[in-house]
Amino acid sequence: FWIKADDPLGASAVHGAAGFWGVFMAGLLNKETGGMPMQVAAQFIGLASVLAWSVCWSLAIWLPCKWMGIMRCPPEEEEIGQDVHLHGGSGYRYHMDALPGEVIETCSPRNLGVE
Repeated sequence: FWIKADDPLGASAVHGAAGFWGVFMAGLLNKETGGMPMQVAAQFIGLASVLAWSVCWSLAIWLPCKWMGIMRCPPEEEEIGQDVHLHGGSGYRYHMDALPGEVIETCSPRNLGVE
């Protein structure tokens, strides 16, 4: 990906693409004005404005953070994973180094301070 964005949960596809598809289809399938060129054009203008707003604000917030170097963790932390480094255990059952008891223990309410 050319901007080197890390999207491990697929949030861009889920929220961005699906949201844009929903806005477009609402204009296309509307019972009263659906499919009319002016309605479809209005939907595209709305989509373009939301995209421009999101891109501008994202760049305004994240580029300075990138330039200041506060967006990356040290390579050794990245190698072992933030869950292991910050919380002492893997949060994933499919993690090759994690034992089943370790995964259950790190995810239990007892370790979260919940009574």
